[in-house]
This record gives sequence, structure tokens and C-alpha cells, in this order.
Amino acid sequence: MDLLPIRLRNPPTAQRLGVLLSQVDQIQLANVVANWLANKRTRRIPLTSGLDEPLESTLDTRFKVNVPAALQPNCIKIVHSHNPLGKPT
Repeated sequence: MDLLPIRLRNPPTAQRLGVLLSQVDQIQLANVVANWLANKRTRRIPLTSGLDEPLESTLDTRFKVNVPAALQPNCIKIVHSHNPLGKPT
């Protein structure tokens, strides 16, 4: 049984989804994608399709995706909106 929606049954799209899920600590979902990709033909791809690769990137070897340095896990910041009293909402 194929667990991915039809729109994601394209290996490059699934590769990108897998690396993004990994970066936001959605390991179980990333594992579903990795398992689906296990018997698919994959290739090294950039995170963003149709654009030139950034000068600085790192290859995520599990999903074969070049991730721009600006999107490496240590650079991802979650921004919370704040109310006027300065407390997170």
C-alpha cells in the first residue's frame, strides 16, 4: 500500500519532503518517506527545483538533497508572534 498522496509520488518531491521533515524533527514521517523511496531510483537534487544551486550547500545523504547553508538545522529558527506584553502567543 502506498502511503504517500499522489502528488508526492514523484521521487524528487518525496526526497525534498523527507529532508524537510528530518530538519523539523518529524522523524517518523521522514522514515515513511525514506521507506517509500527505498526501491525508487533517486538522484542528487537541489532542495529548490528550477533554481540554481546555492554556492554553499550540504548534501543530506539519506535523501540525496543539497540543502542550502541558510537552511541547515542550526540556522532554522522558529519565530513566535508576541502580544503587546511581550509574552508568546
